[in-house]
Amino acid sequence: SDSSPTEAIIVELTASILLCTYGGDDTNQLIGCLESLIINRAEDEVILDCDGPLPGELEAVVSKYDKTNSVLKTVRCKQNRGLIAALNEGLKHCSCDLALRVDSDDLAHEDRIRVQASYLEQHSEIGVMGTSMLEFESVDISMSQLKPAPHTQLTPRNNCIYL
Repeated sequence: SDSSPTEAIIVELTASILLCTYGGDDTNQLIGCLESLIINRAEDEVILDCDGPLPGELEAVVSKYDKTNSVLKTVRCKQNRGLIAALNEGLKHCSCDLALRVDSDDLAHEDRIRVQASYLEQHSEIGVMGTSMLEFESVDISMSQLKPAPHTQLTPRNNCIYL
């Protein structure tokens, strides 16, 4: 019999990055989030669900990014329905292999999406994934705190492990 080696097929998964904004969001945080996502994975798509009417400055930012970034797809809802309804609506517009969820005040690490997509590609048994985060109050991230703590620092409390 012919015992030719099996060639590995490598397929790079694409990612739909889903986030929502609403009238109470901070304009500068949304700008930071969009910039970090667009730089992070410019070849994929970013779905921005606008949940209800946006105030002028926030609307101007969304309109500017919508016009100048081909990866951004804006979904608009006439009234605020809440985060869960907005996310469910946004999911309907995701067309890539993966749907990655971020908050509108998140700054994505430059490798976050590539690393997550690569891991999921190698581990098809995984369906949901999370990440750690650095939490900071201002531009000075020297006072940041990693959450959740590394597994070696987790301690059980009340029969639970808090992550």
